[in-house]
Amino acid sequence: MSAGGTDSWWGRNRRPLGALILGLIAAAGMFTVVDVLPEVQAEGAVEFHTADSAEETVTVGESSIGPVVSQFFPDDVVAFLNPPPGSQSMWVTVQVENAPPNCTLRLTEVDGQRRTWLSAIPLLAWDAPEDSPATCEFGRQGEDYRLITAFALPQDAPGPFTLDMVVNDYEDLVVRVGRFTIAPTLAEG
Repeated sequence: MSAGGTDSWWGRNRRPLGALILGLIAAAGMFTVVDVLPEVQAEGAVEFHTADSAEETVTVGESSIGPVVSQFFPDDVVAFLNPPPGSQSMWVTVQVENAPPNCTLRLTEVDGQRRTWLSAIPLLAWDAPEDSPATCEFGRQGEDYRLITAFALPQDAPGPFTLDMVVNDYEDLVVRVGRFTIAPTLAEG
């Protein structure tokens, strides 16, 4: 070896290795800030507000939600233009005061398989009444209205159900849930 080449491999590559180590530290820091910290901050950041009955009202953030009315539609009533084969239609009406900026309605079986459904309105051909929003997501923040939504359920899902109105507060990193237990009645045709 020549006098100029007496450095070892480590000595010749210390700058690229240093840059690689700094890059790994920066990537780990970015992963912590973007993925780990929000998850840790969200721990326990779910508030449940449960009504004792569907006729009651719960306060979720600044909104008042309830009462809730739910009905199955008999087979001879065509509730949707394109219902999924073998499904039954269930309508839910929720009174909302000082509506939240965004929310999602979720329906879960109390007994049985504990299956969960979201609103079927985006999948079905249905025009909501003009005086009521059809979906929670497009509600008008701060207004009072009657929210009407529909679920397409399998025939083996008779109820009772829990209906959750999930409200995401992105500023405070809190998820608030208004929960009602509902036992749908059969609507008259």
